[in-house]
Order: sequence, then C-alpha cells, then structure tokens
Amino acid sequence: MRYSVTLDDYYMPVPQGPPPARSLNAGSRCTDDIETFQKVEKLFEERPIWLRRVIEEILHTENMATVRRCIILVAYSVHTGPWRSCWIRYKYDPRRDPKACIYQLMKT
Repeated sequence: MRYSVTLDDYYMPVPQGPPPARSLNAGSRCTDDIETFQKVEKLFEERPIWLRRVIEEILHTENMATVRRCIILVAYSVHTGPWRSCWIRYKYDPRRDPKACIYQLMKT
C-alpha cells in the first residue's frame, strides 16, 4: 500500500495529499496508533525526504505495517530517478528545490 509517482516529467505536479480513498482507509487504521503517526509526521517536519530504509531503521521498534499506513498520510514515494526508494512529503517538489540534491541516490 503506497502512493507512488514518477518524477520523470518536469512539469508533472507533485501530489498535494493522499488520494481520498487511501486517506480514509489508512487514516482509520492509523488512528489506532496515534503515537506512531506523530513520530512519522515529526520525521517529515524535520526534513522533506527520507529513504525507506532509514525510516524503518529509526522506527524499528514500531509495528512496520502501522508505520506504512501512517506514511501514506504524509508522503508519497518515488520509484524511479534520483529520488527512487524515497518518501517525499506531500506538496514538496524536489525538482524545484536545489537543496534537494543532497537526497538524491547515486548508482555506484
């Protein structure tokens, strides 16, 4: 369960929020664990982009199924390009912010 986009087209707008159906479904299940939701929300207040693996490492003591349900309420994921495998806060467009280059993944 994820809201995934491709940022290949420079003019394609970024998601402004979760799709309504997802928001209702995940929101009702996420409210069972408001602490987890607040932790996820706080992460995305600290910075706009997180690697999936880093979130899992930071919140390793939490139920990962709950974490995933909460993440889609605050961020979308990118599956290709320099921000692949990242979760990005809704309304944030890394293509328009030069500071977002520090979050890009590089192939080695």
